[in-house]
Amino acid sequence: MKLNEQQLQDFDRNGYLFFPSLFSPAEMKVLLVDGRDLVQQVLGEQLYMHQFKINGKAAFDGDVWQWHQDYGTWRADDEMPEARAMNVAVFLDEVNEFNGPLLFIPGSHKLGALEASHDLSTTSYPLWTIDNLTIEKLVARGGIVAPRGPAGSMLMFHSCLVHGSSSNMSPWNRTIVYLSLCAVSNHIRRFKRPEYIAHRDFTPITPLPDNCLLDESVRINELPLARAA
Repeated sequence: MKLNEQQLQDFDRNGYLFFPSLFSPAEMKVLLVDGRDLVQQVLGEQLYMHQFKINGKAAFDGDVWQWHQDYGTWRADDEMPEARAMNVAVFLDEVNEFNGPLLFIPGSHKLGALEASHDLSTTSYPLWTIDNLTIEKLVARGGIVAPRGPAGSMLMFHSCLVHGSSSNMSPWNRTIVYLSLCAVSNHIRRFKRPEYIAHRDFTPITPLPDNCLLDESVRINELPLARAA
């Protein structure tokens, strides 16, 4: 899969792209997302996996995540030199307006790394968060969007895009898998956090064919999750 010129322009302007129902039900059964080609196309070089995480907001119990930039944490905690990294997010559940969707401020990535403070208590994991006055100004400038769609939808968004999410008060789970991909030359310099949080293997990722989820020969020979199963 490749981004067309309009999609590249949209990403540059807004800081994110949304692909509703990108993965078929059959592919979702296998679920090893391959959004790496798209990120490599934007960043212009080979990538490594900085983080892999599953953010599960359980029905009636999902956490709030305050407004923040991922690069703010990666720079402060991991000494990532530049914001040459981004996220690929795949919906494992339907994401709707009630179950804590991601909230983006379009265009906020254009301002680079913003001043932030270390929030050690609000969420389940410490974040470098942005103050309310700054958020008011950013929203007045760019508004707020909340991409929503069925399981199998995919988001990619810039590491400086300001985002957050509310708690999940609904009766529906909201689970999203995140791949945080970084340019190899931009690898982290500080190893303060555990390796399972900030990876230290900077080996470039090899993209697989678009049909890798449904091609059994590729799954057996190439996909780690398939071999582990």
